[in-house]
Amino acid sequence: MSGHTGCAGQARSPPGRRPFARGPGGSRRPQDPAAGKELVAIQAPGLVGWGEVSGEAALKVTQLGFAFVLGLAVGGSGALALFTPVREDTEVAPAETAPQRPRTERRAAREQVSLPEDSGDPVLAENLGRAQFDRDWARVAEVARILRARGRRRRALGAARSGAGGGPSLLLLDHEYRRKAFLLQLRERVTPAADAAREDLPVAERERRLRDLLFAPRVGPDAEAARRDAAYHLGLLGTAAGREALARAFEESDPGLARLAAEALARSEDPEAIGVLVEALRSAIDPARRALAAEALAWTRDAALGGPVARELARAARSDRSRAVRAHAIASLALVDLDRCVPAREALVSLLADPVEDAELRRAAVASLRAHWAIARALPGELLVALEGALLPSTGALRAEVVEALAEAGRAETVAVLERALFASKDATERGLLERAIASIRERTRSR
Repeated sequence: MSGHTGCAGQARSPPGRRPFARGPGGSRRPQDPAAGKELVAIQAPGLVGWGEVSGEAALKVTQLGFAFVLGLAVGGSGALALFTPVREDTEVAPAETAPQRPRTERRAAREQVSLPEDSGDPVLAENLGRAQFDRDWARVAEVARILRARGRRRRALGAARSGAGGGPSLLLLDHEYRRKAFLLQLRERVTPAADAAREDLPVAERERRLRDLLFAPRVGPDAEAARRDAAYHLGLLGTAAGREALARAFEESDPGLARLAAEALARSEDPEAIGVLVEALRSAIDPARRALAAEALAWTRDAALGGPVARELARAARSDRSRAVRAHAIASLALVDLDRCVPAREALVSLLADPVEDAELRRAAVASLRAHWAIARALPGELLVALEGALLPSTGALRAEVVEALAEAGRAETVAVLERALFASKDATERGLLERAIASIRERTRSR
């Protein structure tokens, strides 16, 4: 066709004139007879313009029209409407109300975080603080990994724990708790010793009054409590005169007074007072004095830290010439940090591994490990292996106590050792004990 008509009902235009149709608002819109043409309309209040473009020029016309009408809007002409071909699935918002994309600052690349396995609490706290400000979730995840690993080490009772940088041990925390409770109770008790230890009195007067109470005859129902608190207050004074009074009481023939003096010397946490007990453990002729010293030294902070006091206890447990002294020293090793004190571990391993060692001392070693586990909730690996090795050769009460210790502290590998003992056992009571131990370990290790 050479041309086309306008809207229905309109007559053809004369030759030479361009055909028009009614546009919006009654305006007349040109109808292009040529194929491939595209009509672009630009409208604004008070202005209607029609033009025709073809092909590649359509976009340029559109852009020019937008610039022209934008100029009118800035000059106060009013609203702007721009009709251009758009995709049907695109929603175009007015320029005045279109949401602006928030501006984001480019962050510097974060460093890769890898914390040591033995990171202590201060290191973890510092990394959490840095992560809080940077929103660095990778750093938070690394801290969480270390905490989970620490928890696994505490629960995996056969794994040796690192005591160098992992914060205070549970043995030390237990010691600090017991000491604070002791001081609080001593301060709250109303006794003649508390009155004699008043801080408003001169130190020499306090020493004299407390010393008199310590050595006074026990008369009346409150005499024992007064003597006990007098010993404690003398030790806490930390003076040379108080130390000398307690050392003299430690040498007394009265076993109750000697034990009380030994405990007061240990609880004082005075290095010179503790030295009195260490020297007695090394060289006192009377084994009863050595035994009292071994018993009292368990109260010291140095034992909980696995320090020199712990090493002296380990020496006595292994080689003192008195069986009673060895038994007291072995019992005191329950409060020693076995991870830090190698001689203590070696002494206990030697007791468990030697089949010709005194059976009662071997039972004391097992009891010490159970008491240690009750506080630390873990045993060093070599001691757990020693317990497993002691099971099959042992008999009677010792075997039953080893089974109970393994039921509490055993690892997954312990089950095989218990099953071998169960297979070889003919005693119904012993078999029941072994079966319960196996079930306990399986239940505990399954939940890890």
